[in-house]
Amino acid sequence: MRSIIKWAIANSPAMNTFLIASLIVGAISMVIMRREVFPAFNLEILLVTVPFPGATPAEVEDGICQKLESACANVDGVKKMTAVAKEGFGYVILELDNSASDVQKVLDETRSEIDQVRAFMPPRAEEPEVKQIVFRSPSISVGIIGPELPPGVERNSAEALESERQLRDLTEEVRAELLDLRPVPPKNPVRRLLAGLFQPKGPAISSAEIVAERPYEISVEVSEDTLRQFGMSLGGFAQVVRQQNIDVPGGKMVTGSQEMLLRGNNKREDGLGIADLPAITKPDGDVVRVGDVANVVDGFAETTSINLINGRPGLVIQISKTNKEDLFTVVDAVKSYAASKQMPPGYKIETWGDISLDVIDRIDLLARNGAQGLLLVFLVLAIFLELRLAFWVAMGIPISILGAGFVLLAFGQTMNMLSMFAFLMALGIVVDDAIVIGENIYNKREEGMGHIAAAIEGTVEVLPSVTASVTTTIIAFLPLAFVTGVMGKFIAIMPLAVIAMLIISLVESTFILPAHLAHDNNLFIRLMSAVLYIFKPFLYLFEKLNAGASKLMSYAIEGIYEPLLRFSLGNRIVVMSTAFGAMIMTVGIVMSGLAPFGMFPKLDGREISGTLVFPNGTSSAFSAEGVTHLREAFESLNAELEAEGHPSVIQNLYEKVGEVGDTMQGPTGVTNGSHVGSVSVLLTPTDERTYSARELINKWRERVPKVAGAEVLKFGARSMGPGGASVEFKILADDTGAPYLEEAAEKCKKWLAAKAGVFDIEDDMRPGKWQRTLKLNHEGQALGLNEQDLAETIRSIYYGNEVMRLQRGRHEVKLMVRYPREARETQTAFEEIRIRDAQGNERPLTEVAEISHSRELAEINRLDQRRSITVTADLDSKKVNGRNLIAEMKKDFIPGMVESYREKYGANLSVNWEGEQAQNEESMSSMFVGFAIALLCMYVLLTLQFRSYIQPLIIMSIIPFGWLGAIAGHAIVGIELTLFSFFGLIALTGVVVNDSIVLVDFINARVRKGIPLKDALASAGSRRFRPIMLTSMTTIAGLFPMLLETSMQAQVLIPMAVSLIFGLLFGTLLILVLVPVFYSLYGSVLMRFGLPLYHDHAADFESQHIKSDKPDVSVA
Repeated sequence: MRSIIKWAIANSPAMNTFLIASLIVGAISMVIMRREVFPAFNLEILLVTVPFPGATPAEVEDGICQKLESACANVDGVKKMTAVAKEGFGYVILELDNSASDVQKVLDETRSEIDQVRAFMPPRAEEPEVKQIVFRSPSISVGIIGPELPPGVERNSAEALESERQLRDLTEEVRAELLDLRPVPPKNPVRRLLAGLFQPKGPAISSAEIVAERPYEISVEVSEDTLRQFGMSLGGFAQVVRQQNIDVPGGKMVTGSQEMLLRGNNKREDGLGIADLPAITKPDGDVVRVGDVANVVDGFAETTSINLINGRPGLVIQISKTNKEDLFTVVDAVKSYAASKQMPPGYKIETWGDISLDVIDRIDLLARNGAQGLLLVFLVLAIFLELRLAFWVAMGIPISILGAGFVLLAFGQTMNMLSMFAFLMALGIVVDDAIVIGENIYNKREEGMGHIAAAIEGTVEVLPSVTASVTTTIIAFLPLAFVTGVMGKFIAIMPLAVIAMLIISLVESTFILPAHLAHDNNLFIRLMSAVLYIFKPFLYLFEKLNAGASKLMSYAIEGIYEPLLRFSLGNRIVVMSTAFGAMIMTVGIVMSGLAPFGMFPKLDGREISGTLVFPNGTSSAFSAEGVTHLREAFESLNAELEAEGHPSVIQNLYEKVGEVGDTMQGPTGVTNGSHVGSVSVLLTPTDERTYSARELINKWRERVPKVAGAEVLKFGARSMGPGGASVEFKILADDTGAPYLEEAAEKCKKWLAAKAGVFDIEDDMRPGKWQRTLKLNHEGQALGLNEQDLAETIRSIYYGNEVMRLQRGRHEVKLMVRYPREARETQTAFEEIRIRDAQGNERPLTEVAEISHSRELAEINRLDQRRSITVTADLDSKKVNGRNLIAEMKKDFIPGMVESYREKYGANLSVNWEGEQAQNEESMSSMFVGFAIALLCMYVLLTLQFRSYIQPLIIMSIIPFGWLGAIAGHAIVGIELTLFSFFGLIALTGVVVNDSIVLVDFINARVRKGIPLKDALASAGSRRFRPIMLTSMTTIAGLFPMLLETSMQAQVLIPMAVSLIFGLLFGTLLILVLVPVFYSLYGSVLMRFGLPLYHDHAADFESQHIKSDKPDVSVA
């Protein structure tokens, strides 16, 4: 290695060229890297959906879900199988094992298994759809707002339908134009140039979906009187339409000179065309067309969908970015389009929900703190080291960050909150190796060596320990790359960024830094001196500060540290007892809850919502009144805040009736029906309001404690980052326990409701719509009717008779034949239904059928082929810790409840934990297993480095003492331990191990020279005091601005800063004291058994090798 370092120093122009090229390439990589809030990732989750129009949840469970479960149970690699039966369709979610590396293979196998059971599903069930769930990241919303309906116009009137049709057509037009947009050239000329070179060609947007729209449908409404007039049934009329609206290929005709295709085509695809189809031919030859006897409505399916934007009818287009698109490119294109789009009179276009604003806020936050931290790191180095040395040591930070940017770009990663967080976390760590090498070179110069000799010898002397230190830090971060579950995918970018920075920093410190410090007056130095000439007064100031800092450091070593070390070495038992006592106290702090743990802190969002769920079957008008009440309550709250002098918090209001949930997750996250509604409030940016989203939610909840008739009323904010409900678990039951599921769920909800800080408690078992069940009575059977005739008649009247599906553009449009709406909405119309017997005679429905009333569940949930109920709740983290609450519930409540049902009813119940806590346990368990393996790898590496079994243990024993200060720091500051705290602990592990390695290495060097152990410990501690203090001070300086942040967005990052800053404040002192104490104890044990402190195994090996190579000259 010495020869390579000599070569690098001799070729400093090449090193400088490489340095400048690296900075340029890294800067370009940072500019062209895609940007987003959090890293995008795909989940190994498959979704199997089967529509079963008109079926009840019980029918769907029996005919669809259980058959899908039996098929999917044979698929390898499935970890969890969830089935849901709803009105009109059912689906199964397959969560795959982490070992399932080939998702496509599992997808194909799932399709094959389902194909085998397709024949056993109900005839009216549609074809199963199997796909992998893709969660797209919403980027921005575009609202198309239409004119208000005139007073007195009913929602279902022809005028309202025409208004909805015009709004929908305009929205479809805007959507198509959005998908055809090209990227807007950046204003920055450099970015514009790079975008032209590296930006992918093609449209800027690839995903734009209309939210909560009603499907297109053509409805042919014909009355019973008309059918009787022509002697037809509803099914017969549907068959006539089906036979007339055809497009049938007729083969080809071959003549002597050409081939010609033949085709029978009378297919119509819109309402006017359908109305013109011939329906009946009279005996006189007159043709009665469909439009003559029926009302043809070219409109929408009879589902509930009310959408209001700021009180006016509107539709929302959700723009999402894919993993290959840049967030800012997408948003800029949408905003530019919205600003230039000319809308028809009475209509307007608005944009909101711009996620790029959050990205800008967070990147600015991290960049600002990073720049401040970099400046503080440089000032610390400049004060305690030579200014030129400080400059070149600090240069390692931008080199490492920009180099890591190139690595991230090469691996297809993005610029997001976590990659920026990784850069910030490593800010003070990456210069540790440069500090050790640079400080040692500086010390060699003070000993009288020339610049070149000092650069070579100073680097070579500490390079083994520095390499081992960086390698152990890399090993500490490696487990983060193998964390399982959603959290593992979420944080995968962090170890990649940190490890890349560490490797680049090591290379720069080994080859480039010595090349710069070896030359005192070369061309580059003279050029830099000329550039910095105007700062000469500051250079004089730094010289004075440096002189003062050197005296202060000398006093700290000679006046404080050396006496403390001598005392500690003379009172080893006292020191060790104190250290271990502090560790026990720290464990007590954690166990007592003074420093509680919460995996992922909730960030302050810009969108909050209130959701209402009424009993299934509630009319849309009643649900709309409840939603209006929610909206008015928040508007009243906003007006009250404005009256108090606070700025308005409302940027946009979006009301929905007919659909709630997260549409980006497909059917798994959405509830449909006339009984549900929500109000979404887009808040003003966080720096423009005085209340956080959580505080506004609490005030909103206080204003609307309940809504008359609502089964569920909950408030929440759009979550950012992974995770689920704070409390979420499923109660499972086989056939013996199914009747008691609802009762068990109520007991769980009652237990949770008694706990302070727990709110929005709900389950997913709700009563469905009232159901009329029809069955032939004795008279109907005597007339020769059968159950299928009865069921088909009812289905045709109320659901309708599906003639066919027409492809109109990107939409599949159902063509339905049914009775008029007014003939299906009253009890009188129901009683007037006639059933035709085999002779064509009509009998009233009430005479031939028994009618019973019942109410089933709105949806039926199953997990791993057992019935389930999911109970969820949200928590106020200031009043209750989720981890402690769940631990209490697991220990004190759940076992007793399960056992009571087993003893009393013989019912088998069990509980499966899900949501945020389940994800936490899965991810954290894999993280701790990985960390244990990393510690083992560290031990093996240190064994190779020090050729000892005990010395690596001395080094690693400092790790828990470093964590002591970090945990105590959380208790002092009054914040909970989070995932980001753990990231800080990992970085802290790297720092304390690095310092311990260098210190032990210097102790060994003194011992090898024959210096007595006590003197070796004292001299090594004094010699390494300055670099150890500097590495800690630079890390603390780099993160100190983050600790002082008061913005709400910074609260998620502060735990990491607390871990490192307080950990180093305690850990640095412990390293300088405990390592010599442990080493002293180690030496005492060796000397007691008469063993040498240092044994050169390599020399023994060489000696044995030389002896074995000597020829045998003995004489026989």
